[in-house]
Amino acid sequence: MSTTNPKPILVLGAYGEAGEAIVHGLVAEGLPVVASGRQPKALERLASSCPGIETVQLDVQDSKALASATRAAGLVVNCVGPYI
Repeated sequence: MSTTNPKPILVLGAYGEAGEAIVHGLVAEGLPVVASGRQPKALERLASSCPGIETVQLDVQDSKALASATRAAGLVVNCVGPYI
């Protein structure tokens, strides 16, 4: 990953307990983050508590949307629960 213009880190399941902690930690390090999840209101809440992140509504079971989101990322962190 280039340090001058890094691709964003995509966090799947970003508003869950682990995902939110990871998002906040990455932002604290000054890294670009795209937070994703299925629930728009939960993403809005996360974005309001963590200015500077991008959000994308994404269901990991939608293979085309998932492929598109991961292509744009420099790194993917999977925090999706074990419910699927």
